[in-house]
This record gives sequence, C-alpha cells and structure tokens, in this order.
Amino acid sequence: DVGQFDFEFSINSEFDLLPDGAHTFYAQARDRALAVDETPAEFAFFVNPDVQPVAVIDSMLHNGEAFFEDNSAFLFPSGDAVRFAWSVTFDYFGAGSSGSRYRVDGGAFTEYSTEVSAVELTGVQPGLHTFEVQFRDLGGINSEIVEFSYEIVAPTFAEGVLVVDENNGQFAGRPPTTGDMNTDNFYTDVLTAVGAQFTFWDVQEQGNPTPARGMGRYSTVIWHSDEAFFGILPTQTQIAGDYLTLGGNMWITGWKPIQQIGGATPVTNFDPSLPNANPGFSFVWNFMKIATTRQSPTVPADFIGVTGLAGHPTMNVDPDKNPIPPFANRLTTIDVFTVRDDVPEALAIYTFVSDSGNPDFQDSVTGMKYLGDDFKVVVFGFPFYPMLQDEAIAAAQVILSDFGEI
Repeated sequence: DVGQFDFEFSINSEFDLLPDGAHTFYAQARDRALAVDETPAEFAFFVNPDVQPVAVIDSMLHNGEAFFEDNSAFLFPSGDAVRFAWSVTFDYFGAGSSGSRYRVDGGAFTEYSTEVSAVELTGVQPGLHTFEVQFRDLGGINSEIVEFSYEIVAPTFAEGVLVVDENNGQFAGRPPTTGDMNTDNFYTDVLTAVGAQFTFWDVQEQGNPTPARGMGRYSTVIWHSDEAFFGILPTQTQIAGDYLTLGGNMWITGWKPIQQIGGATPVTNFDPSLPNANPGFSFVWNFMKIATTRQSPTVPADFIGVTGLAGHPTMNVDPDKNPIPPFANRLTTIDVFTVRDDVPEALAIYTFVSDSGNPDFQDSVTGMKYLGDDFKVVVFGFPFYPMLQDEAIAAAQVILSDFGEI
C-alpha cells in the first residue's frame, strides 16, 4: 500500500496484478508552494480470488423466431439459420472484459475477441446441437462456460392424425363420464368410424406440442378447444404456422378460435399490413385465409347447427350434450366470418343456422377450408364435439378425405 507504491506528481496511475486480500489506495496532493494536504484521500478495496465474470446468452433465434419451449425448432427446406448474441456482467469493482470466445457442438473454441458478440450459424442440420460461450476479464479470470442446447427436427408427416386436445373438462363434464373423457370418446368414435389413423395429445397433461415432441411426425393435426372458452392455440400460433408452412394439414375447431387468436370481436380486416394490426392478425389472414370476423351474442343462445356447402354435410347440435337451460340444444358465442376473396382456393363450407332466424347471423359463414398446394386448413368457428355424432362422422369423412387421410 503506501509503503509499497509511491508515485509523485501523478494524477492517475495503473498497477500490476495485486495479491489477494485487502488493500487501501491513498492519494495526497500539494500545491505550487509545496504545501502538502495533510489529510490524504483513501479508498479501501479487496482482491477476491473467487470472483469471476458472468457470461450471458442474451438471444437465441432460429430463422428470426424464438425456439419453442423445449429449445426445439423445425428444419426448413429453404435453409436454417441460428443466431446467438451474448454479453458479460461483473459484480466486482473495476472489472472489464478482455474478450469472449465460443464453440459449436463441442468443437474447438474460437480465440478470445472483444469484437465479436454475436454469430449466425447457417445450414444447421437436424439433430441435437450445443452452443457455448465464455468471457475473460482483464485480470485473466474466466467466466463459467454458458451452454445452450437445442434440437432441429425434420418433419416427416408419416403418422396420420394428431388430435391436440386443449380441453380442461369445463363444459363437457356431464354423465356418464368427465369432460375430457367425453370429448376423447367423441373423437375416438368419429375417427375410428372414418378409418383414420390417429394419436391423442393432451395439452393439460403433456404440455404444448413442439417439433421435438413429435408434432411434425403427423400429416394432419386436429387442434380443438371444444369445451374450453379460453384456448391455448392463441399462444401457439408460431408452432401452428411453422407446421402449415412446411406443408402440414390442420383442422381448427372450438369455441371462439378466431376471436381468441385475433384478440377482438368484431375485426373488420385481419390484413396484417394495415396499421395497428396485432400479431394474431397475421395468422388469421395468412393461414386461416379469413378476412373479417364477428361473434354471436352470449344472450340469447341461438346457434343450433350448420348448413353444409360445397359437398359438406349439414350438422345439428346434439341436445343430449347441452341439456342445461337456458341453452338446451343451443350454443352461444360462435365465430362467423368472411373468407378472403383474393384466395380462390379458400371456400366457405358451413353457414350458421339460427334457432330464432336472426337475420344478423342466419346463413353467415362459420366454417371454411383452404386446400392449397402449400398447405391445407379447415377452420370451424364453432365447437365440433356438441354436434350429433352420426352427422359429425359424415363431416369428418369429407374433411379427412380432402386431407388425404382416408
């Protein structure tokens, strides 16, 4: 300290590495008449051998989007780019970075550099991958190595139908079984009757479907929230959009599926290029091929079925599934919409049947399909489970034939 370091007539000084332990820095000044300040300034500090910088990976993106919750992503034929950005934090005084280094999939580390804090990896192949980064401070102390593990999954579309069930048993829980079992039994009976190969995915028990969890193995996904007013699909439009972009088929049905994704009712134009369009508008416009939407009122419950168009059979609400007054065999809050007229392959397939003949909703479109060369989608603005089972089987026969599943 004062006895070890004595620098005269200096207003700043640097020191080589100090030994571990406590230290005090003193500074004393004198004027031109050589009068010396008799109360030197001092600063106490401690050199701790255990402190080290902390490396942080701030951003992990696949083709500009976040990885899914299990750090997986689909492989895209157009190319896959994974981008990482990183930084360092210090919890000790006077620290600074002398650079960072990284390595990919357990290979050799790069040299330390103060110029590189992000990297984009292109042509990433299917499989498990790792990215690691490490910082070093000015004293030569290294941070721990921070690792991000991720998986790129190539879809195969080889295993038939995946029934994504986001139900919570809220509205179908009537005798003889629970709500989830009622809807599971309904889809089992319908899909068995039409001869489809199918697998169930229960979101409540298994979490959200992802590439690593096998969503891309299935050529068709039926995503339903047939008894839940608050569905999960609005938070999962990235996985649904990626799946469709890659050529999958999707049948979306439930209570208020369009309103939930769009975030409002009515929506007079879902065009995502317009000002103030929310993020859900892009999915509705680009993947559902829907231009506008509104919703039947909560009171009175007025929906009793749908009239089929373009070769799709008419369906009616099953009164045994909805027996409680004032609803009886009627349903409420049904999405009606207009199909985009600039997409020739997008067609209306079902219209609203009103119990009262309400002209605001009678014959309004509440079901559509898009059978494009890029992907195929069917959207119901109403739940499928409450329909009469024999009529539901006939409806599924047409849809799954369109999808090539039967």
